[in-house]
Amino acid sequence: DALKAQEFIEYAGAENVEGIYGVSPYNGDLSYEYFRDAYDSFTGDDSRRHRCVENWYDATILLAYAILYADTLDPKMIGRALQIVSSPPGTTVTFGQFDYGKSIVEQTTVVGTLTVRGDINYEGASGSVDMDNNGDIEDASYELWQITNGNFVHIEELTP
Repeated sequence: DALKAQEFIEYAGAENVEGIYGVSPYNGDLSYEYFRDAYDSFTGDDSRRHRCVENWYDATILLAYAILYADTLDPKMIGRALQIVSSPPGTTVTFGQFDYGKSIVEQTTVVGTLTVRGDINYEGASGSVDMDNNGDIEDASYELWQITNGNFVHIEELTP
């Protein structure tokens, strides 16, 4: 996915990379479009120059939510919390709503001898980030692309 940058074509020479195929994370939904617009506006830079910035953003936000949910820095507890804050059935929180999500996670309810935190379902800038029991994104999408006439051309969306 790091190859899908215009600089790759420029540095390698368009004639040298013509026709090659590659695979990158694919973000074809509106959440990515909104994130890209917000990122570009905030930084004054084009987010497409920084491959996977939306994935980095989501990973950082998910980690922050998981630490809040776990209420500890114990890696095992944070790992368990990652699945909880990334997946249904919690209240849906999108990439631009960190304070809202934080307020939900920080709510506690006492049930018998247990203290239960508020549950969220973070829907990220890169799309849905629902994690399975292994911590893998359940419905990840990838893009098959090809360099044609010095440009990246979308061939198809791939889902494992």
